[in-house]
Amino acid sequence: MLKKILVPVDFAECSWAALHHAAMLARGSGAEVHVLHVWERPPQVDANRRVEWEQIMAAFAKSDEGREMRRAIRVLGEDLKTLARVETGDPVDAIIDLANGEEEYDMVVMGTHGRRGLSHLLLGSVAEQVLRRADVPVLIVRTSHDARRRAA
Repeated sequence: MLKKILVPVDFAECSWAALHHAAMLARGSGAEVHVLHVWERPPQVDANRRVEWEQIMAAFAKSDEGREMRRAIRVLGEDLKTLARVETGDPVDAIIDLANGEEEYDMVVMGTHGRRGLSHLLLGSVAEQVLRRADVPVLIVRTSHDARRRAA
């Protein structure tokens, strides 16, 4: 039985698809849905200066990503227990730290951009790296656009 689902999002189309899948799983199991966004350091934050987390969160709340996070929580609906999480740093490391950490997530549900070719070979994908490194099951969600492109 699922109790906690981690859903990393970058607010691309594939993230919204992952949110919808996570919501369906949560409704069927009663699980909590924790929505994670890993935010790049804001330009106004000097990397050499210690900045209080509250300042970072205030900047995030005013950003486009902050607005998208509020939208993501609304999309999940009031019938689900949800939590918005924001981390800074490398997306793969942040996702793995949470997925394999003390939070005891039962599953990670995430979208993939479905990159192929040279960009995939050189960079890999966040989803693929999480799939390889996570200690919990990872459900990778493709958008219908990705599925149509693969069928062509």
